[in-house]
Amino acid sequence: MHPPPLAPQALLGHLSPWPTLWLMSGADECVPAQLQGGIPAMGARLAAAAGGAARAVTLEGASHACGGHEEPLVQQVLQFLGQLDASGGAHAAG
Repeated sequence: MHPPPLAPQALLGHLSPWPTLWLMSGADECVPAQLQGGIPAMGARLAAAAGGAARAVTLEGASHACGGHEEPLVQQVLQFLGQLDASGGAHAAG
């Protein structure tokens, strides 16, 4: 017998004090085909469960490893880090 699955907030709610960035691959080959269209919604649910300043971004057309989409990936990470630096959030955990 398996234990009941935990609610997303129970798994991720401890992240709420820290800004988090959820990068989703829009064409992730590791995600079952029937869920492919729901990847942005999945990212939004993860960010909502994490709470706080969590944000989800879907890199449309990107595979699981983001091959060929490195530039948008780097841009999203740099933008996220720039927002942390501007708000002082980069130093909140340290």
